[in-house]
Amino acid sequence: VSTQSTGTANYQPHIFAFSSQQEKRAAAREVKEVSGIKGKVEDWENITHANFSFQELGGMFQTRMLKSSLRKLIRCVTLVLIDNRLSDLRELTFPCVTELNLSLNLFTSFEHLPTCPRLTTLNLSGNRIEAVDGVERYKSHLRSLKIKNNPLVWKEPRYKELLFERCGALEVIDGMTREAVQREKEQRDG
Repeated sequence: VSTQSTGTANYQPHIFAFSSQQEKRAAAREVKEVSGIKGKVEDWENITHANFSFQELGGMFQTRMLKSSLRKLIRCVTLVLIDNRLSDLRELTFPCVTELNLSLNLFTSFEHLPTCPRLTTLNLSGNRIEAVDGVERYKSHLRSLKIKNNPLVWKEPRYKELLFERCGALEVIDGMTREAVQREKEQRDG
């Protein structure tokens, strides 16, 4: 698990020899104060970038533990969960996430994605999305969507048009702008 938190000092481990328990406790307090830890080993609430990729978190226990950790990411802006066999995160809300990468998972619907009121960039490449239903929940803020290598792409030749129709803020789908898709449609329709 790779995480970043702003404002956390780097801790340099040292080896000490103490003559009493009192000296040992005093030294431990000093190390915590110098390192910025101050009694808190995990600071999930202040993490701004989190990467939980390639963890194979699809098992019941792993998924439950992951969701428990993810619920704490209240300030996270960038969240990466690539290739974890995840299929449903709809009960989670990420109030600050603007960039979400869920590629190479098992999602079958936009409705199974977490709530992200500030989401602007979403990568769902290599999932099992079959329909555009549910994308409307991101219509006011989603700007860029990668959805290649999903059944939707093969089953619905007009998938980009449909996504642009349902999600007004979208500017780019799989590297193609709204204008390029419109030109492509006009050429096809003659």
